[in-house]
Amino acid sequence: MRRGAFTDAQRSRDGLLQAAHRGTLFLDEISELPLDAQAKLLHVLESRSVRPLGATESLPVDTRILAASNQSLEQRVRIGCFRADLFYRLNVIRLEVPPLRQRPEDIPALVDRFLADTCARLGRDLIGITAPALQKLQAHPFFGNVRELFNVIERAVVLTEHSALLPEDLDLTTEASLSQFLSDASRDGLPLAELERAYVQHVLREHHGNKAAAARALAIDRGTLYRKL
Repeated sequence: MRRGAFTDAQRSRDGLLQAAHRGTLFLDEISELPLDAQAKLLHVLESRSVRPLGATESLPVDTRILAASNQSLEQRVRIGCFRADLFYRLNVIRLEVPPLRQRPEDIPALVDRFLADTCARLGRDLIGITAPALQKLQAHPFFGNVRELFNVIERAVVLTEHSALLPEDLDLTTEASLSQFLSDASRDGLPLAELERAYVQHVLREHHGNKAAAARALAIDRGTLYRKL
């Protein structure tokens, strides 16, 4: 932005792309970017330049773009909500992170980080989380993904009266997160097989990894259970 570009613009200031020159700019939830803004971003990526508000000339920028989305961009392209040309421009190196329900082994490290950050921010002095509480978290499906885990930890830190988090400190409600998961799945066109696999994994965790017990609960044989996983 250049000084005088609009009323009260008293001084020039670099935009995010300029500030990230020769660095990296992270664009979270790129799928929510409006179509007109997508066109502008595409122009920046193709021309490697920006024209600040109020300027008459473009300035070169050399910025690495890292974009993230919790939705399928291919599906967004198909329904006309995301530009195909921008998708192909961004889709150079692709990293897919499985949902938290598919990687419960990551929960301890995430809990340690969230617990430390939340305690520091809120001024709480907790020594950690007990093993039974951690097991309870790892058995939960977390249809709300990592954000749900963070909210659970934050709520527990605020309300606990113990020196370490116990199972009873963890308010795990499946109904709300499942409703959000199904809503997102419908919006993103998630295949039925993925929905089925998520449910099978949830039942398996409810039975502490016992495949025979999970198969009985699902009224299927163990061979079918393995195929659905």
